[in-house]
Amino acid sequence: MPDYYEVIKEPVALSTLKYKLQNRGYGTFADFVRDCALIPHNAQTYNRPEAGAYQDALVIKSVMERELRQIAEENIISPQDAILPDLGEIPPASPRPAEEEEEDEDEDDEDDEEEEADDSEEEG
Repeated sequence: MPDYYEVIKEPVALSTLKYKLQNRGYGTFADFVRDCALIPHNAQTYNRPEAGAYQDALVIKSVMERELRQIAEENIISPQDAILPDLGEIPPASPRPAEEEEEDEDEDDEDDEEEEADDSEEEG
């Protein structure tokens, strides 16, 4: 992923959250929530909608929203702190380069050949 840092301007990983929590790197709870929100946002920004990482990001975001609502209902945080920040729209996926499409077609052809081989083994 050589272009990751060209596409993602604010990379955040779970290790970033851990480090900042351990070192009191968050001035406010909102700062922590923003970093949490950046993880799925970045995954959706960088990956295509059909990618596993993109789909996982949707699940992570949903779980975060549910958990933040829950702790707001328990009056641990304010309702406004339970809202994930707006980090901007997820850009539409750019067209795939032709060579990627060719690779996918080659993989599909290989899968078809394997299925045909499996079918002929079952018949024989």
